[in-house]
Amino acid sequence: MAYLICYDIEHNYLRKKMGDMILDHGFERINLSVYLGNIEQRSLTYLEDKLTAMLKDKGKETDSLIFLPVTASQIDEMRIYGKNDLDPGEISGSKSSLIL
Repeated sequence: MAYLICYDIEHNYLRKKMGDMILDHGFERINLSVYLGNIEQRSLTYLEDKLTAMLKDKGKETDSLIFLPVTASQIDEMRIYGKNDLDPGEISGSKSSLIL
């Protein structure tokens, strides 16, 4: 299933560590603190457990972390303005490619 993960983390080291972990799980950074990607339930549980533990252990009480499930049709309906290399069809699975 596809998820949008976003955070607001004050401490640079923690923010980088969490971002790297999210990227390592196959997500694409679509904005500075926003990631989008497909993930299996087992991997999602692991990632969510690790990130929430890091936030609890090293974060400040004003920090936040959000996991939002999104459907393929919601991704396909996404409108992107400005500079962004995201290909919504690639993430939603609606993009088909023909290899000859």
